[in-house]
Amino acid sequence: MKKNNVFSFKKKKVVVVGGNGLLGKNISKIFSEHGAKIYNIEIKKNTKNKYHFKSFYIDSKKTNNQVVDFENILKKINKFDVFINCSYPKNLTWSQNTFRKKNYDNFSINVEMHLNTFCFFSMLVAEHMKKKKIKGSIINFGSIYGIVSQDKSIYKNTNMLENTAYGAIKGGIINFTKLLSTNYIKYGIRSNSISPGGVYEKKMSKKFILNYSRRAPIGRLAKTEEISYPVLFLASEASSYITGVNLLVDGGWTSI
Repeated sequence: MKKNNVFSFKKKKVVVVGGNGLLGKNISKIFSEHGAKIYNIEIKKNTKNKYHFKSFYIDSKKTNNQVVDFENILKKINKFDVFINCSYPKNLTWSQNTFRKKNYDNFSINVEMHLNTFCFFSMLVAEHMKKKKIKGSIINFGSIYGIVSQDKSIYKNTNMLENTAYGAIKGGIINFTKLLSTNYIKYGIRSNSISPGGVYEKKMSKKFILNYSRRAPIGRLAKTEEISYPVLFLASEASSYITGVNLLVDGGWTSI
């Protein structure tokens, strides 16, 4: 391994699920700038990203059919080096998963859409890499709320509430990725998760930004590139001895 080339992705293919999202756009940009060819997988057709070499779309709304669509996409891409899932699948009533509004069907549907697809997609990728003899990297997105409880104080005087499904989903993704790592590292396939804290979006209310910034030791929300570069590290040869890790990128949130 040449030390000056550990962050080079020249001649490498990187598959990003959710490459048009808040984090996916910047992740695609950063990897592209480091030489990678980006293959984007989305649930629906939307704005094109100039950093994507090619985009694929999962048409079905049913999870079982999405798995079939995903397997077909993997066959089309064939060989690739890195798989990143930063998607955020949810239904229209996602925000109603609160302690006050307890609805089993809503909870179950969102767990199936998010947790089940994350885990099953990464398992399919690992098997695909094993079959193709690819020594690659799998990175799933967890969250600080897959590690610690949601702090309801940051929602004070906003229209935001806790989400009972979110912690269950993200905690499950983090632990499943650890399980994946121990099973596939013998084939040269590394599996890690990354858990960001809050990431700044223009649509956020000023009150939420203030509440969050007061609570975070670093005093602010993350910028998208501050999440993207740690993803680049986990995918690169610089982290060749790292697998089964949940990398917290949270400005010290989980330290207190």
